[in-house]
Formats: sequence, structure tokens, C-alpha cells
Amino acid sequence: MVVKNKVNIKSLLLNFITLKGNKFKSEKLLDTSLRELQKSTSKNSKSILKLSLRNISPIVSTIKIKRRKTVTLVPFFLKKDKRLSQAIKLIIKNSKSNNSKFSFGLSKEVIDSSNNKGFVKNKVINLHSTSFVNKTFSHFRWF
Repeated sequence: MVVKNKVNIKSLLLNFITLKGNKFKSEKLLDTSLRELQKSTSKNSKSILKLSLRNISPIVSTIKIKRRKTVTLVPFFLKKDKRLSQAIKLIIKNSKSNNSKFSFGLSKEVIDSSNNKGFVKNKVINLHSTSFVNKTFSHFRWF
């Protein structure tokens, strides 16, 4: 039986949050956001984080391919590790854009995504709909 390496979600989050090599600051931000998540909900914060990442992870993505002066969006399926990284990027990008503190924004986004609501969920739905519209170009994929 072959056992694959389990993905550590906390380390992935830390790597995406870290700016200019300041890992201590990113750990502090992540801990405060997980504490805030724990206060606002009665469930375990790690289980809520896993649920929200599962709800938000996009299955399909698109890439722009230029062919004879026209640019077409070509849909393709994402692998599991890429799905997880895309979901984390979406959550962190949206929590940085909020006017409030990053830790509170991150906890709010995680709660919204665990309930299948919020701005990030709408982004994923829009991504899936654009890929569904452009499914006729899926045979252009050569990468």
C-alpha cells in the first residue's frame, strides 16, 4: 500500500500569507484568525477551515490561448493540489482586500465559505460558468 504525503493546510496558509520572509508575523496573524474563528463558532476551527477549503476549491480553470489573432479561454480540470492552492489564494486575496484587519477578514471569509456563501463562492461559480461556456474549446488544450 502506497501512502501519499498528507498536505498540511496550516503550512500552506503560512506560505501564502508570508510577505518578505517574515514568517513570524504570518504565524501570528494565522493564530489570531484561527482564535477568532474558534470564538465565533462552536465547532473546531481546523474542521471549519477544511470544510471551507473543500467548498471553495474550483474544479475547472481557464487559460488564455492566442491562436490566429484571437484569444480564446480554454477550460481544463485542476489536480487536487492545485485546487487546494487556488482555494487558499482566493480566500487570502479577498481577506486582504477587506478594510478590516487581516485576521478578522480571514476568519470572516472562512466562515462564509464554510456556509457556501460570500464573495469567494461567487467567484468560483463565475469561473465554473465561464469554463462551461467555453467548453467547445477544450480540444485546444496541449499543455
